[in-house]
Amino acid sequence: MPPKTRITKEMILDAAFEITRRSGISNLSARTISKALECSTQPIMYNYPSVDGIRRDVQRKADEFHMRYIMKPSGRFGQPLLEIAASYVRFAAEEPHLFRLLFQTEKFSVQSVEELINEEAFRPVLENLAASLRSDIKRAKEYFFAKYLMIHGLASLVADKAIGYDEKLILNVLLGTD
Repeated sequence: MPPKTRITKEMILDAAFEITRRSGISNLSARTISKALECSTQPIMYNYPSVDGIRRDVQRKADEFHMRYIMKPSGRFGQPLLEIAASYVRFAAEEPHLFRLLFQTEKFSVQSVEELINEEAFRPVLENLAASLRSDIKRAKEYFFAKYLMIHGLASLVADKAIGYDEKLILNVLLGTD
């Protein structure tokens, strides 16, 4: 009977994800993963012949984590788009390394804003937005794109620690109030 696998691909991915959350994708290597798992690099390289493969899987896991994070409504703001926008900026504050991986790293970026807006899964958001604007989908897409540019800029400044995270200030900016 073959020996039981002690280090699984899932364990490697979980460790790589946590390393990325803590210190960024640039600090991810077979050596840092093996240190976290208290093993040699052999099981890592057996499961992932290249570190780029691990990084791609970490990026996918980070994207799934991010989507769950921003789509979990708190019910505090009453407006779905405001909920998502506030969560997006809070994600940048709480998970700056994952935010940078997903939105500030060209090599591992998920998709463009146009691709996101045109995805079928995003259609309900646009329909809701169009209804609240009393407009059509085309206008909702234009509105979302303009708001996204502002929200992403704000989140990037927060993730890069250029400004501090202050929920009241962020909501005022998002709402266009003082």
